[in-house]
Amino acid sequence: MTVGAEERIQDLKELIITKLKERGGDPAIRLQRVGYEAIRIASNEDAGGWDTLVLHVNGSWSVKLAMSGYSLGDKPSFTALIQAFANITNSSFDTLGETQQAAYLSEQQKSLTNGLITCLEEALQKLS
Repeated sequence: MTVGAEERIQDLKELIITKLKERGGDPAIRLQRVGYEAIRIASNEDAGGWDTLVLHVNGSWSVKLAMSGYSLGDKPSFTALIQAFANITNSSFDTLGETQQAAYLSEQQKSLTNGLITCLEEALQKLS
């Protein structure tokens, strides 16, 4: 992955957070009243799944699954973010062994990176 793509992802993240804050007012007050303000970045609902990559107004990333979820934190490694994106966008990713997942991520890195950037751009457009 190029540094430019990583910077683009970070820039889009910051723009989305700014838009979420504009819509929701003071995030600390909103968090106390109604929980996290967030936006879906990627989902597999169109393919019949329940998994979603979420960006919260506080800058943290999380993955919501059918029966659970987990936080990626506010500064996940690029690999962790792309792996979460791959798991959501490729229904067979989580059935691969660790070596096969690593090979898939290596082979598909450019495509996955571009896909994540596109999803971030679409989320920003929805907020504009």
